[in-house]
Amino acid sequence: MHNLSPSTQAILLLTSSFSKYTIHEEQPLSVSEWGFFAAWLHKHKMKPENLLEKDCKENLKEWSNEKISLSRLQSLLNRGAALALAIEKWQRVGIWVTTRSDKEYPQNIKKKLKHLSPPILYGTGNKSLLNTPSVSVTGSRNANKIDNNYAYELGKKIANDGLVLVSGGAKGIDEHAMQGALDHCGNGIVILSEDLLKRSLSTKYRNALLQNNLALLSPYYPESPFSIEHAMERNKYIYTLSFASIVVHSNTSGGTWTGANEVLKNQWTPLWVKEPSDLNSPNQTLINKGANILTPDLLKNNLQELQCDTTHKTPTPFDINKNFNVKKIAQPIIETTSSTDFNKELSLYDFFIHKLKHTYKQDDIFKPKELEILFELKIAQVNEWLTKAEIDNILTKQKDKVRKYKLQ
Repeated sequence: MHNLSPSTQAILLLTSSFSKYTIHEEQPLSVSEWGFFAAWLHKHKMKPENLLEKDCKENLKEWSNEKISLSRLQSLLNRGAALALAIEKWQRVGIWVTTRSDKEYPQNIKKKLKHLSPPILYGTGNKSLLNTPSVSVTGSRNANKIDNNYAYELGKKIANDGLVLVSGGAKGIDEHAMQGALDHCGNGIVILSEDLLKRSLSTKYRNALLQNNLALLSPYYPESPFSIEHAMERNKYIYTLSFASIVVHSNTSGGTWTGANEVLKNQWTPLWVKEPSDLNSPNQTLINKGANILTPDLLKNNLQELQCDTTHKTPTPFDINKNFNVKKIAQPIIETTSSTDFNKELSLYDFFIHKLKHTYKQDDIFKPKELEILFELKIAQVNEWLTKAEIDNILTKQKDKVRKYKLQ
């Protein structure tokens, strides 16, 4: 089928969507579900392609799992016609797929995430870049002009050092860094959380794709619409693909902040942050938590040296004051949360409400547009959660022509 190996076909059938409208269809296996099922196949000396054989039911006779039922597996495997149409459509616009067993699959992601690495990656552009030494650059959408210019120069530096720049392609820091690299004959990888097919056809990336300087990559179905879960989840792929990660500017919420803290927790890669000028800045808080400081002196060297994590330990107050040449000892900034807040696993909506309550006082009035910028979310997602919060009696909508809310 369109030059796809039987193994790749089987994995696609089990883990991918082929249409935006899958409400009444069996849901493809998630990354964790596939990891569990793939381990079972290996244990029983089977390969994914064995599931395409006529006696598939016989092969799976010992399989028993309530969530991943046999009927669900069979229903997913019976989508051969849908798969053929989807592949033909994707290949027509230059989209390719790679599985964890393929040599082109990013070995850094596979090594760091192991069974939680995506079973399928979709992409377009220069596939060989996926296993070339790379540095990721991330930051806020609403960064100031100084930080955006810094990101552009950083992209230029990465290009000049012969490294690949990895980003999420968002507005602000991500976009400026990538532009800096591509403007100076560098190479880049943009990891997308939505609509790879549409992005692959956009004028924004056309020249870089034609010149073989860029790869667009996504762990999600190529026509996948925006999802806050996907937007947050793809951060780990940006970080794990790279041998070092640089945060130019972070807020204390949103994707950059969440991703940076996830890196520090899991130690996927050395985390570096732009040297802050303010002891109370989010960048300084990340340093207090164990991130490295990217000083101007370090930028004079080849960035390949960023593979060496120099701090690991949280700086003491003395270290911080030495870095900033001040006499008064400042206490490290530690973001505290009551222990009961995280005794249960929170949904992204719960986290949104939690941050809302810690950002605004009871009499504060705020607009959806403010939250879009502050939390780095799409306005449609903000409006959806505000409406839910109003129904849940968490917020009160103000009587005004412009949508405004305050906490109850």
